[in-house]
Amino acid sequence: MLRILATAAFAAGFSGFSKWSFACEHVSADSMQIKRAAYSPQFFSADEYVVIERLTEMIIPSDGGAGSREAGVAEFVDFMVYSDDSLQYGFRLGLSWLNAHSERLHGKKFMDLAPAEQNDILRHLAYKSEYRDGEEDGRVFFKLIREYTLEFVPCVLPVPTSRV
Repeated sequence: MLRILATAAFAAGFSGFSKWSFACEHVSADSMQIKRAAYSPQFFSADEYVVIERLTEMIIPSDGGAGSREAGVAEFVDFMVYSDDSLQYGFRLGLSWLNAHSERLHGKKFMDLAPAEQNDILRHLAYKSEYRDGEEDGRVFFKLIREYTLEFVPCVLPVPTSRV
């Protein structure tokens, strides 16, 4: 309980907080208007943040309504990693692994892949029946990013529609 209170107090001064404070209000036709001003990442580099935003978007897609992008889930992940030193290494390692793995498989960084290729990489990390040897680090990272992304599900979507 103290951790939650401390995080809430720290979050009050965070630039993405104004968006999050509205995230748990009723989802309506105007829900696509949640996203406001441009966001400047606190922990991730600009290139890393684009990947975080894409991953959260793939986990909770918009599908015609509010999804992770509109609700600011990537900003939330950035805040959580920025404020918790114990998460920072895992996220940086995971992002590096994802790009290196993408280059091994397709000769391109993750963000340079077609959406179908991105989805294929994540499918092998997300579903036990699709696991491949040598991707253990990727599975650990995907579990981490999915965990922090799905913390927003009760607020953003009435029913989870995660694709991966």
